[in-house]
Amino acid sequence: MMKENINEKLFVALCEFMIVTRKSVIRPLITSYRPSISSLQFNVLLMLAFWGPESMSEIANNMALSKQQMTQIIKKMDEAGLIRRTSDPLDGRRIIIELSDKGQELTNDIQARFLTSLKSRFDKADDAQLEQILASMKSLYTLLDMDE
Repeated sequence: MMKENINEKLFVALCEFMIVTRKSVIRPLITSYRPSISSLQFNVLLMLAFWGPESMSEIANNMALSKQQMTQIIKKMDEAGLIRRTSDPLDGRRIIIELSDKGQELTNDIQARFLTSLKSRFDKADDAQLEQILASMKSLYTLLDMDE
């Protein structure tokens, strides 16, 4: 019974964290770009920046979107010069998506702005609190990323 109660509290805390992070940090970042990028394009940029080139199917699967939805997102990103499409050398039917130089520059700018935003918020915390937050986030990531 105790574990169920903690799981419910973790669920609520995780949902609140995602909502507050999107509202207070991510949304202001996204809306500051002109021409603007959508939140889905933002997610694709970060995924490619941190995980490297992926197939369109892998990106769609990781974002819980259909291939048709992902095709439209990738098309707009390609038109904006943010990504490059290449054929997989092992399977010509498979399209690999990677950041273009412009996409990498934008991602670097997003990261710099994100760090500035976090710094102003986290300056109030001491080193021990920051280390605790980092350790907790790493643990959470490990638990959430486990294959079921």
